[in-house]
Amino acid sequence: MDAQMKALLEVQQLDMDMAKIESMMRDLPVKRLILALKMREKEIRQLLAEKEECLRTNELRSRRLNLDLAESRSQLELLKKKLYSGELKNPKELAQVESRCESLKQRADALEDEILNLMLQAEEVAAETKEHRGQLEEVQDELQGCLAELDRTVKRWRREMRELQRLREKAQASIPPSLLATYERMQAKGQGRVVVEVRNGICGGCSVGLSPTQLGKLRKGGQGVFCEHCGRLLCLAD
Repeated sequence: MDAQMKALLEVQQLDMDMAKIESMMRDLPVKRLILALKMREKEIRQLLAEKEECLRTNELRSRRLNLDLAESRSQLELLKKKLYSGELKNPKELAQVESRCESLKQRADALEDEILNLMLQAEEVAAETKEHRGQLEEVQDELQGCLAELDRTVKRWRREMRELQRLREKAQASIPPSLLATYERMQAKGQGRVVVEVRNGICGGCSVGLSPTQLGKLRKGGQGVFCEHCGRLLCLAD
């Protein structure tokens, strides 16, 4: 095989190796896992925000209810003192005060029940918040591990890419610029393997036999010989 065509085949193989690495870097499974973990992290943060808002609302409601309860108890105590002081002589007025006391007592009882329910709800939400924070820590730990793995993988493959590029530059140094330009132009069109070997008169790209004319050009060491069927650049196998 012509040394220049052999070098061109080497360049092509190096280009294919680099393209493979680039493809693997784009499609790394760990990237999909990182994306999923980031989405899960976002979901948990949203849940935490909702729970924290619920706790704030609960606390504000509890404060208002406790103020109302304190006010109701204060009014009830004042009315009880008045009721038991003996100053009320009128039966109608006495009945009104008793009715008011009972109403305030019922309100106080209702407020206490509501405050208790809010306390129970707050405890439940606080437990859920603690659970979500634990989940968030687990997701963040796993995410950091995946990011570190991705960083190590990318760095390793970048080192391999630099080495392949170095080998390519070394190989292409012995290829005539016009031949290299032809190869790169064909490759830029996305034609895949554009340089193929011919064995037993058969094109390694399309598996079709070459014409005697094309075979003759190749055997004379001709460069820039193309398959008449698939258009690939040809070289004779060793």
